[in-house]
Amino acid sequence: MIVDDALVLRLERLAALSLEPEERTRVAADLTRFLGYVAELGESEAAAPAPHAAEDAGIVQTLRPDTVAPFAGRAEAMAGAPELDGTAFLVPRFNP
Repeated sequence: MIVDDALVLRLERLAALSLEPEERTRVAADLTRFLGYVAELGESEAAAPAPHAAEDAGIVQTLRPDTVAPFAGRAEAMAGAPELDGTAFLVPRFNP
């Protein structure tokens, strides 16, 4: 994949960023290095482990049963919340 100015501008728009020209150059270089690294990983033998590698290593996966359980109720669900306003979780305001 070629990382050119058009791609960086598109990513900038999609991410709602406002980059300076120097930052765009740096982002393009970073993306090129990152994508090169990902391509190297895809070519390595480690990218495709043996189908039963976990079993061969003695790893046993235990999963909980996927069953429907009754809803515990609002009070119990909200009991672990750090802050509430009476009806919902309160979270810190985010201003980008």
